Amino acid sequence: MSKGNISSIQKLKLWFYTLFYHSSFSFEYVVDTIMEPIFWFVDQVSQPILGPAFVVVVVILVSYVVVVAHLIGLPFWTAKSSTFTAFLAGTGYWILTNLTFNFYKVAKTSPGLPTDTERLLKCTVTICKKCISPKPPRTHHCSICNQCYLNMDHHCPWVNNCVGHFNRRYFFMTMVYIVLGCCFIMLFGVELAFREVIMDEHILPDCTNVQTQELPLDSSADEDLSECDEDYALLYLGIVVERRLFRYFIYFAGLLCIGTSLALGGLTLWHAKLINMGETSIEYHINKADRKKSDQAFVNPYDLGKRRNWEVLLGLDQPNTSFFRHILFPSSHKPTGDGYVWSHITEAAKRRRKLQ
Repeated sequence: MSKGNISSIQKLKLWFYTLFYHSSFSFEYVVDTIMEPIFWFVDQVSQPILGPAFVVVVVILVSYVVVVAHLIGLPFWTAKSSTFTAFLAGTGYWILTNLTFNFYKVAKTSPGLPTDTERLLKCTVTICKKCISPKPPRTHHCSICNQCYLNMDHHCPWVNNCVGHFNRRYFFMTMVYIVLGCCFIMLFGVELAFREVIMDEHILPDCTNVQTQELPLDSSADEDLSECDEDYALLYLGIVVERRLFRYFIYFAGLLCIGTSLALGGLTLWHAKLINMGETSIEYHINKADRKKSDQAFVNPYDLGKRRNWEVLLGLDQPNTSFFRHILFPSSHKPTGDGYVWSHITEAAKRRRKLQ
């Protein structure tokens, strides 16, 4: 083929670029364009209906894992060591308490509404184009809630609420304790699952010789049932559960913990990175565009340094607060600041960071 000729593929590519290509064309642009109808459907149709359902799903799945841990895990470890079981139970209840508290708080706490007139007078205010209301710095409009929120990060369907200034710590800590809980269950459940499912050592009680129709009137059936491990008596309630059903419980709990720890673990690391940079999810995408446009190194004016960024989010720079008491245990203390006025790094600090 001569140099003057072009292949059909090249013609098709040239035709495609002629119709669709422009200066902003990129893979991310294509993905955003394709996903836009889906986002609209979720925002306008699905989310108002599915939001409460997502919360119920989270509660059911967490409750399922907790029930399996009590009915199968605790008896297994009690038979091995009652002292170590007490330690496991204490650690598990500590994780569960923090998870429940933070999940409830992120779902019920408002991210913060920019409605305080006195505070609005102290900061630079713009007007939201969608709700035509005053908008302080770092405030964004939620298309699902149809409301502006202070330091908005995103709208989370799993808590049926927006994540912003006053509940972002609860959101992050919820993810941390869910991932920690999944890792805890996997770490101390792997031996049980391996011996019962893989090695077929019959760790769980065997009551399959009892016939369901003989319960609870037949005394011989009661005698057979009494031979089972008493830790499982409540699970039967007069109905024999076959061994393979116990294994299905273990299968599902294991897959649930593995999938959740991987997916939510990645999301937790992502939000930890955002906190390090002093950004929200929305600001990350805005700043990403500014970084590409600017000829000089872009510096986020709200990035006060990693340590300070974490202190602001966790509220640890306030009087009488400590990491041990207010982070490792449930606490309703508020984050630093009111969400209207924000500290900025100085121009000298900006120049130093550009030189680094």
